[in-house]
This record gives sequence, C-alpha cells and structure tokens, in this order.
Amino acid sequence: MPAKHERDYTYCTHCPKMCRFACPVSNADFRETHTPWGKMAAAREFFSGAREADNELLRVLSQCLGCRLCQTYCDHEIDVSKALREARSAVIQTIGPGSTVLPSVESLLLNGITRRKALVDLLGLEWFRPNTADVYLPACELPDADPEYVKSNVKMLERLEVSSLSVFNGDAGCCGHSLYAAGHTEAFVELARRNVVEFNRFKRVVCDSPECAYTIGTIYREFGLPVTARVMHMTEFLQGYIDVVRFRSLDGTHFYHDSCVMGRHLELYDLPRELLRRTLRAPLREFQWNRESSYCCGAGGVFPLVSPETAERVAERAIATSSESGEGVVVSFSPRCVWQLRRNAPAGVRVEHGLSVLAAGLRDA
Repeated sequence: MPAKHERDYTYCTHCPKMCRFACPVSNADFRETHTPWGKMAAAREFFSGAREADNELLRVLSQCLGCRLCQTYCDHEIDVSKALREARSAVIQTIGPGSTVLPSVESLLLNGITRRKALVDLLGLEWFRPNTADVYLPACELPDADPEYVKSNVKMLERLEVSSLSVFNGDAGCCGHSLYAAGHTEAFVELARRNVVEFNRFKRVVCDSPECAYTIGTIYREFGLPVTARVMHMTEFLQGYIDVVRFRSLDGTHFYHDSCVMGRHLELYDLPRELLRRTLRAPLREFQWNRESSYCCGAGGVFPLVSPETAERVAERAIATSSESGEGVVVSFSPRCVWQLRRNAPAGVRVEHGLSVLAAGLRDA
C-alpha cells in the first residue's frame, strides 16, 4: 500500500460516509460502491491483498471525476481523487494492457497529436511564430469540436495587441492530463519529460484549459519535472491587458459556473468573475452550488469515456442548479465544462466559454 495514501484509504474505509452527498457520480448512479467510501474501500482491499486486480475493480476505481468536492466536506481534507488515481495506476500495472475499462495510451496520445496539428490549418502559419517570449497552449480537446472558440481567442489577442505570444506547435500534442487521470503513469511521465524541454524555452506558458495549467504547473512538479516557465491560465494572462480596455455591455442573464479545476485546483474564483463583470450589463448570477462547493459538470479526467451515461446525468444535475427559470447563459472558463454542459443543456439555456464572452465584449467596443 502506498505510504503516502495509507492513512487516506484507512480513514475513508472507516468513515460513516460523511461526504456521501457530495459525490456527483454516486448521486447520479445511486451505487454505494461508487461513493468515496466504496471506492476507497475497494482500493484498500486491493493494496492489502484482499481483492484481486481485474477489470471490475478498475471500473469501480474509475468512477471518480477528480472533482475534489468530497474533499471540500472532509474534516481530514483527504484528496480522494489522487488516492484513487494511484490505485488505478497500480491496477493497470498489475493486469497489463488487457484492460477494457480505460482508454488506451495510444488512443489518448493520438487524439492530442491529431487535434494539435489541426490548429495549423485552422489558424494559419502566422500565429506559429518562433522565438516569442510566451506561448499559448490551446486545449487539445477543442480544435475539431469547436474551431470558432480558438479563432475567437486569437482574434481577441490580436485586438489587445499582444505581440509576445505565439501558439504552441511542439511535437508533443498535449499536456498529458488524460493520461495522468486515467492512471497511465509511465506514459504520462514520458510525455511530461518531453514537454518540459519544450515549455522551458519560454518565459510563460498560457493555457485556456485549467486542466492543462494545473497539470503542467503542479502535477509535473509532483513527479520531479518542474517547468521553469511561469504556467498560467488565460484569465491571469489577460488581466493586465484588459485593465486598460473598454468593453461594450452584453445583454442577457449570465450564470457563472466554477469548473472544478479552475476553482478547487487552481483556486481561481474572483478573477474570472471580475473579468466577466466588465462586459455584462446585468449582474453576474451564481449557481446554487458555487465556488468551493461548485458541482462538477461530469467531464473530469476520462470519466465521459468510461461512463458516458453517468457523465451526462451529472451534467444535467449541474446545469439544473443554475437558472430557476430554465433560461439564461451559462458561462465557464473550462473547455471541458463548456463541451459537456452544452451537450446536456435544456432548451432555453445557452453555454458559452468565458473567453468567448470577453471576446464578444471587445468587438466594436
């Protein structure tokens, strides 16, 4: 049993499920084995030798979004998501490549590389300038799914006259967040090691995905692979530029959704709200579950690939906590959240990326 998580597995196994209400997965599928208690007990059984490694165990351990909402309500502040990721990694190493539960290393790497290469066709070569001080790393999930989003970000940077930034076009393709979340540790470390060499050529690495910012800035360091460049989310980068820009006011009722990684991982709560308020005519509204208690959208890690139906039910519950009237614009600064919530939004609810809202406010300002 990993010494760094032995206390966590033990405490959770003997806890009377005090965080049961806070798990989006077990709230969606109503299975006690998928509560934080059930998953951590399964991990403890495996590490103690009481349970064999197989696909059924791996499926149970994979019923976690990595959202950390349970940690918010834990008196011991146990990070269940990291303990379960450690367990998934150990099970994968035990059963080998025969697992049918999680997406393969090859499929995850291919997705990132394919989508990153699509950026060249999307943006043109002028945005892939060599020798700039800073680099913009667009979320690799998005170019083929929502090409206008990346174009909108680039046009916003042009309007703000940002000259120090170019779009990343390295060989790697992605930060490796999905590999890490799945538990493919060896492949993740290998990719991270290559990425560090690429990223350390710059002063700042700017990510529009909070998952990328957290993975590169925090997870790499935890594996002994620190990036010397300053890693930041796009909202942090834009703050200095937007301070001197006038926005036109956008109409409509907007609800802000704290993505799990933007909030509980990166602790970016106030800045996104401050930026949005600059361009909204009406006051920015809040979800019923917000800030440290924000409800997950269902797109964490590789969960939508493992349990797509449960992920959709999580998204439906999350978006139901926004507008009591069932109408309005839901805004999030996570591409993953936007993708997941948009697919499951009811009629009358529009879902937009926060950067796209800012870009719209800059037009004809």
